[in-house]
Amino acid sequence: MRAHQAGFDFGQDAAPSSFAQPAGTWLTAEFTASEHAARLTAAEACAEALAPALRGLYLRGIEAARSELQRMARHQDAGNAFGLYGVQVRDVTGQELAELLREDSAAEGIERRTRRARTAEPVHSVYVAGAGTITTRVHVDGSRSASYEHYRSADMLPSFRDTMPVYELLQEVWSAAYASQAIAEAGEGIASVKTFRYCGREWVNDGGMYFQGKACCEGWAIVRRSAWDGQTYSYRDQVQAWDLGTLERGDRRGLVVKVQGVECVLVSVASFTAFERAAPEVRPAAEDDEPEPAPEPEEGEEWEPRLESLVRATKKQGIRPFDDHPLRVKRRTEVDGHVLFTCETTGPVTVKKRRNGTTYKEWPQWQSYYEAKELKPEPARPESL
Repeated sequence: MRAHQAGFDFGQDAAPSSFAQPAGTWLTAEFTASEHAARLTAAEACAEALAPALRGLYLRGIEAARSELQRMARHQDAGNAFGLYGVQVRDVTGQELAELLREDSAAEGIERRTRRARTAEPVHSVYVAGAGTITTRVHVDGSRSASYEHYRSADMLPSFRDTMPVYELLQEVWSAAYASQAIAEAGEGIASVKTFRYCGREWVNDGGMYFQGKACCEGWAIVRRSAWDGQTYSYRDQVQAWDLGTLERGDRRGLVVKVQGVECVLVSVASFTAFERAAPEVRPAAEDDEPEPAPEPEEGEEWEPRLESLVRATKKQGIRPFDDHPLRVKRRTEVDGHVLFTCETTGPVTVKKRRNGTTYKEWPQWQSYYEAKELKPEPARPESL
């Protein structure tokens, strides 16, 4: 039976499902300093028995983990459990990567898994009992990176992205259904969101990014809540599940939203990429930079913003990054005789702290599209005296 509502199709009824795992499943494992050291010693002994190509890779990973352990242990109280984050294996060779991917060595007690990262780059993981997990990524520029963990890491677990399809669709179709901000601001409530239509289904845009020069987003298909027999979450509940490690971070399955007043549940994910190559990504200007404002129109001339210029929306959207900060013009597209400008937010910039104590800057790179009449030039900054 098909769940149906006039105006849009929710797709087939979803099967009963529960995706929650025991607490800590999706987190970096934590041990005391002495436990880390003992496990690395045992891993080294197991690695010595591996084939030469794998042996060198594992031994370098173990050495990198020991270096990180020494650095982290200085900042920990005795008996305190902590994780080793971002242990990088240097100088991965093509031969080592080929050995990691060699399927005929499964009989040797080596477990392999290939999965997809959010950017659709392939992620290859190998787990050897006692020696730990090596995870490699082959990036679009041809470079390679590898990380090491001295246990069976979450990279070996089935992921909601494993079967994620990739579709091409005009960015103007899915960017208008951007919903991340509304979902986050709903907290324990239920966000009212817009959807876009593809292949007879309604999808929610959970946030965009650039990959290989193209704009893309993760879209989530929906069913009516009455057709869903699995566990449901509010945004706050789902974030708590991510923090506890019972759900994989980014897994939106079970999240309740409202579409045209009807309660729905997010059930499956797909990646949507734009048809055309987007303009090169430009990061927000530093605080001491002078961004170039959009030019003022001449008298009697119909104004259009230049690509990469800064503008402001003439109407408030109720979303702070769009309302309180300049927008950067990224694309000009003609759709059904209308000229639309895709604009990207430039703020606010926030400073966040990683678990290992280091900090990094983050800013929202959300997009929406406008007609020229819905935009105005960003005023030039007054010159300092």
